[in-house]
Order: sequence, then C-alpha cells, then structure tokens
Amino acid sequence: MNRFKVFVVAGLFALATVIGCSKSNTTGSSGGGSGTGTGTGTGTGTGTGTGTHSGSIDAAKIVGKWNMVFSEKDKDIPPGAKGTVEFTADKKMKVALSFKAGDKEMTIPMEGTYSIEGDKLKTTLKGPGGEKTDTDTIKKLDDKELIIWDEGKKEEKKMVRQ
Repeated sequence: MNRFKVFVVAGLFALATVIGCSKSNTTGSSGGGSGTGTGTGTGTGTGTGTGTHSGSIDAAKIVGKWNMVFSEKDKDIPPGAKGTVEFTADKKMKVALSFKAGDKEMTIPMEGTYSIEGDKLKTTLKGPGGEKTDTDTIKKLDDKELIIWDEGKKEEKKMVRQ
C-alpha cells in the first residue's frame, strides 16, 4: 500500500510539472515581436516574433477543454497516461491526469485559477502537495492548439482542444 501511495504522490507532482507548475513564481520569457502601422486616422500593423506567436493573444480562445500532449521528456508521467485541462470563462481551471496503477484506474484531479496578461499564462494549482504558482509564455493559442514555453524546464508544452 505504501508503494501505491508513493506512486499517486509522484503522479500529482508529475501532473503539476507537466502543465507548467514545476516551480513557484517562475517567469517565462518570450522572443517579442514588433510591428508598424500606417494609415489615416487609424493605423493597423502586424508583427512577427522569433520563436513565439505573432500578433496579440486572444485570451478568450483558451476557454474550453484541452488534452495534454505528452512527450518522451515527460519521464514523470506514467506510460499511457492522459491529461486534460479545462479553462473556464471565470478564470478557473481544472486539471486531471488519468493513468493505470497496477490493475487500478486512477484519476488525479487538481483545481486552480489562471490569468493571461499579454503572452503570459499564470496558473495557480492547489493539490495535496500544496499550492503551486507558475508563469509561462504562450507561444501559440488558436481554436485547435495551445503551446506554452515552460521556462523552468526549458521546453514547450502542447495541448490540443477536445
């Protein structure tokens, strides 16, 4: 039974690190874009960033359910695990990691809040290990895909809309 508990606690920690809450108060960095505009009265312009999104982030597009895409770098995640993140319009979030532990199906839920300022996604998750806050850089956010840069782990994290 103790081995089972260790596995569950490890799963909670892994879940927090996968969605970017691996360090408290971590700030991501972005390759910033620039743009110019011309016109009479109201000008418009576009910009491109190096290695990041172009233009501004439409924060409303984050609302909804997303599936986490795991990579080989996610060594803390059990094989075959599935993760989901739901961002709500009232700035709350729900995260769940489902996996098999021996012959038992497990789901580890976490809840928290989020905010978006510019291209920064700040998340605060509460779980058995306490509260973890992180700030990552949104590299891409559209109707189908969310990609963030996790500065603490120096890697991208990808989610696709359900």
